[in-house]
Amino acid sequence: MRAEVAGPSPSPLESLQAGRVVACWVQVAYCDAAATRVGDASVKQAEHARKRQDSAHRRYVTAIGALATVRKLVGAAGSPSDALPPGRSRMMFSGDEEVEAHTEVGAVRLAIQDVDEGCP
Repeated sequence: MRAEVAGPSPSPLESLQAGRVVACWVQVAYCDAAATRVGDASVKQAEHARKRQDSAHRRYVTAIGALATVRKLVGAAGSPSDALPPGRSRMMFSGDEEVEAHTEVGAVRLAIQDVDEGCP
C-alpha cells in the first residue's frame, strides 16, 4: 500500500511521508474497529474510544495534507535534470550571472563564474 500511496518514482521525502499516511490509515482502521467493539462498556470507556478514533482521524488527515504539500514543493523544485548535487544551490541575480553556492561546515563559499574582475 505504501508504494501505491507514494506513486511512481517518489522522492525520499515523499516515500517517508507516504509511509506515515499508511501508518495513520492503519491506526484509523484499528480505532474504528475498536470503537465498534465497545458494546456494553461504560460511558467513560465509550468516550475514550471516540476520542482515540477522532485523534487517529486527525493524524491521518494531517499526514495526507503533509504529503500533498511535499508533492507540491517537489513539483515546484523543477525536474531532476535541473537538480544540483547535495549541498549546492543555484541563484540568479539581477545581472543574470549565475552563482552556484557550495555549503560547507561552518561556512558558505560562493563560486562566481563569468564575472568581470573589475567589478567591486
